[in-house]
Amino acid sequence: MAFKTVESILQPDPRFADLCVVQNGVTRRMTLADHHDVLAAFGLKGTAPADVVAGFDRARNTIIYAFFDYDAKRRRLVRSSWR
Repeated sequence: MAFKTVESILQPDPRFADLCVVQNGVTRRMTLADHHDVLAAFGLKGTAPADVVAGFDRARNTIIYAFFDYDAKRRRLVRSSWR
């Protein structure tokens, strides 16, 4: 993906732009809030070390950012698999 202009930073990545949500029988385009709600529903069970919690939240934040730059998600997931 090319470097975005300031005016286009908050526009969804084209791969997210056409995703839809069905709510109360009505179809509408997915919003950033919808994307966030899905990720907010995921959590760690029980207690986890601080570095695990930080890594988990870092991954969720990366996926949130992917709404604007899908390639960032792919690069981040590939890098984290190297560790």
